Amino acid sequence: MDLSTVHQGINRRKRKKRVGRGIGSGHGKTATRGSKGQYSSAGAKLFSSLFEGGQTPLFRRIPKRGFSHETWRHTYHVVNVGDIDRLFDEGEAVNAASLHTAGRQVITITEGLKRMRAEVERGDLTYCAAPMEQLAWMYAACAGAYQPRDIDVNQPEKFFPLLQQEKVTGVLELISNGRVSYLKFDQGKYLSGHFCDKPENVPPARYLESLFDPGPPPGDTKPAMSAGTFPAADDLPAQAATALVNTYRELYWRIVDAVEREFPGEAKRRAQKVTAAIVETHQALALLSVPRGSDTPDAVVRPEELSTALTDWALQLLEGAEVMMPGTAPKVLKDATREHRYVLQAAGFYGRLPWRVTW
Repeated sequence: MDLSTVHQGINRRKRKKRVGRGIGSGHGKTATRGSKGQYSSAGAKLFSSLFEGGQTPLFRRIPKRGFSHETWRHTYHVVNVGDIDRLFDEGEAVNAASLHTAGRQVITITEGLKRMRAEVERGDLTYCAAPMEQLAWMYAACAGAYQPRDIDVNQPEKFFPLLQQEKVTGVLELISNGRVSYLKFDQGKYLSGHFCDKPENVPPARYLESLFDPGPPPGDTKPAMSAGTFPAADDLPAQAATALVNTYRELYWRIVDAVEREFPGEAKRRAQKVTAAIVETHQALALLSVPRGSDTPDAVVRPEELSTALTDWALQLLEGAEVMMPGTAPKVLKDATREHRYVLQAAGFYGRLPWRVTW
């Protein structure tokens, strides 16, 4: 026997209290409000939960520090019309990827959602299913060596023969009015592809011709198109988990602390100098050098990038220490990496350094 089998004397659904239904109900005449006072009549303004009886409330007593425009900040991208006229052909798609100096970037889903909330004009978010090969090509288009190609919407018949003439090998990304399609080539020969909104009964050649078709009358506007090639990828690369990024961050600062014990007052300055010198080559250092106590930034990074970045950074930092005090580097590495030595051994960290570390 339990409460689910008891029915008598237990009200599983409590009735709502009914007021203002006559004096015989006990809650009729004044409907539990009383006969006089501020709250007896309709429309009375109730005090908020922050009201403290007239004394200065807590949120006004505590000091306020800092200021941020983050809540209403707007990111503006300055576009010069002359640059568009000089750099782009008629009918070619002009978007953020083609205008930005850094080109395309791979960002996390969290960062993507944050940008969409901040810039609602980017459009709606839609979840779609796609095969792994297409996902790998989409990733490679943003992370790989993307080469833009000129495309003339007025002469589409010249585009694909040029690919055959150049014996292009890789994946062609073709964007027409926002619809993205991918075609794989080997020595200029078409092998396979993934097409956006292509009907099943339409062959690929006919579908590609429709991408160049002008809009409906009376406008008959040419489609906005862009194209580019990049090396084909078969699978998505493994991404480093947040826990692994935090481990390498901790190793970064433990090495700094170990150097600080050997050279008081100079370790942090030396570490920042080395980081600034090689961060363009190893962008993962931007994650590792985030100060302690700060949240790990959202970023897409592979495990081998973390290991390579930490290795090159530690090599340059400890080479300077070895010049000033020989024998310092093995001692620093042993003290700083003892706890996580198995992670570093699996990544080949010690094998790429000129110093022998024994345990």
